Amino acid sequence: MQEIIPEWQTAASALLVAIGVKHCNDVMAELLEKFQPGVLPHYFVVQTLANLATANGKFSVELFAVVILTAVCEQF
Repeated sequence: MQEIIPEWQTAASALLVAIGVKHCNDVMAELLEKFQPGVLPHYFVVQTLANLATANGKFSVELFAVVILTAVCEQF
């Protein structure tokens, strides 16, 4: 089980979202490395993806197709 340390993980998530408003591709690329098929993602990876979508919906809609496909597919 992955450890949740809200004190610093919340701050790190907020920082990634703030950076992602201007550099969505870069932040999404880093988050997707931690979001793999068949592996339960860390709580804060999902939280950060959700907050990024909220903060930058217009741009991130295109990228979230990758997130959805990753979430429902398993590696062979």
